[in-house]
Amino acid sequence: MQNLIAGLTQVEPESIQLSDPPKEIAADYALACHPLAKSLRINPVEIANSIADQINLGLRPDLIERVSAQDGFINFFIDNNLYGEKVLQEIETGRDSYGAQNIGEGKKVVIDCSAPNIAKYMSVGHLRSTVIGESLHRIYQTLGYTAIRDNHLGDWGTQFGMLGYAYEKWRDEIPEFEEGGDSIKGFYKLYVRIHEEVEQEEEEHPDNESSLRKAGKGWFQRLENGDPAARRLFNWAWGASIKEFQRVYDLLGVEFEYTLGESFYVDQGMIPNVVNALKQNGVAKTDEKGAVVIPIEETKLKPLIIQKSDGTSLYATREIAALVCRIAWFNPASILYVVGADQKGYFQQVFAAANKITAGKGPDLKHIYFGMVSLPEGKMSTRRGRLVFLEDMLNEGVSRAKQRIQETNRNFSETEMVEVARQVGIGAAIYFDLGQSRERDILFNWDHALSLESNSAPYIQYTNARTHSILERAEEKGITIDFDQKVVFSLPEEQMLIKQLAKFPDTIRRAQDINQPSVIAEHLLSVATLFNQFYQKTNVINEQDPVKRNTRLRLITAVSQVMKRGLYLLGIEAPNRM
Repeated sequence: MQNLIAGLTQVEPESIQLSDPPKEIAADYALACHPLAKSLRINPVEIANSIADQINLGLRPDLIERVSAQDGFINFFIDNNLYGEKVLQEIETGRDSYGAQNIGEGKKVVIDCSAPNIAKYMSVGHLRSTVIGESLHRIYQTLGYTAIRDNHLGDWGTQFGMLGYAYEKWRDEIPEFEEGGDSIKGFYKLYVRIHEEVEQEEEEHPDNESSLRKAGKGWFQRLENGDPAARRLFNWAWGASIKEFQRVYDLLGVEFEYTLGESFYVDQGMIPNVVNALKQNGVAKTDEKGAVVIPIEETKLKPLIIQKSDGTSLYATREIAALVCRIAWFNPASILYVVGADQKGYFQQVFAAANKITAGKGPDLKHIYFGMVSLPEGKMSTRRGRLVFLEDMLNEGVSRAKQRIQETNRNFSETEMVEVARQVGIGAAIYFDLGQSRERDILFNWDHALSLESNSAPYIQYTNARTHSILERAEEKGITIDFDQKVVFSLPEEQMLIKQLAKFPDTIRRAQDINQPSVIAEHLLSVATLFNQFYQKTNVINEQDPVKRNTRLRLITAVSQVMKRGLYLLGIEAPNRM
């Protein structure tokens, strides 16, 4: 239908957005002609009437029974059997690639996501950037883009300087630094201790900078200047951190094309080169305090500082260096920064500075911001030692899922139960995040996340497992599916379900357009809900009419295909049994 209307109006098919009609109109689909009217500069009522007349007078495809125009809208009445056959054939032909499109062909997108700080455990707070970034990668890849995940580790700066100083000062008091100990736990203890003591010093002497903070800055200067002892400690912490992070990424099923922390750009000598180049071409200048800044005259934003007066770099310096390198290496159409909403102001500065650097000809830069995640226990803080580690949280989900499986007395082997518990527990955590708008703050709740009766991953996974169970029972009874037999959709539940399945490709495009994985989650929830309504009201295996039975088995196969594909786009596995 989109292609037909696009041909009549000479607009791109992607700009034709069909929707469900209002409840009082008994049509199957509707098209609001107001956007077309704006681009074509014609009255929407006139456009609607003209298109409807042309379709009814001879351009009507077989699957459209008739169309009508009303108040600038076109209403489509379809032949449910022909339409359903077309949708099923597309799903059956596409299989695991159903919904794939080529709108991003030849374009690259860099996705900056996860980005934990080294020498610390990943906390629950890292879940959002990690899973949102992974889902967006899968969505963009499905639409033909070359999507590049870059894990921009926080591994440089004054914070590591303070940790380095704390290590030299108190390492003998930390048993985890003994051979075979958990070095990350040791670094975490040091991190909490030095920040507690800095806070105490600054409370006692509010007009003076903490001596420990000054010492940390001095230690960081040693690291920037290449001090061998400082570098050895940094390399040790970096290697231990990567192993720690990888264990969590393996649990989540997340991968990266690149893991390039801030230190990479320092080690390559890019920081002074970038700063000097920006000064030479007039983009940056030295201010009255001796710091190098990028002024942003056309906005009310403060200048972006890229070098302190003491010559050391800042986070923004490494950010700009990473941006320059990404443009040179990948020539991306866009770069997505999947970072919390609290960094909005910072990214406004960075993007304004980037616009000056590229003279307005650089990639489209987008801050894909998200709200905070918290737990019933309260607000988390690394510095105060009130942190819930992400690996512990995920393992708790797996443990809870396993307990629920045991309580249902499923006939699982131990190996199968462990695997399904992993798929369900991890999937529940991911979906609880992605199942709601990323801009929202979320309060994580395991009871909700693991529910089989609500908007949750287990609910959707269980629905998919039910489709497998039905298809297996049909096979056991010797019933084979004839994919060439014509279909008969005799019930409204079947018709509603096929229409929802047909929306999947458009759903993927919409999720990409607004960088919102929750659009996929909402679609899957609708499919699961409609399928369960269909299943409650119809016979499948015991249907006596062979054509109706075959139609329903094909429909169930298509539901399973779409649900597995949708869960994949969210980074969630789909067990065949639950």
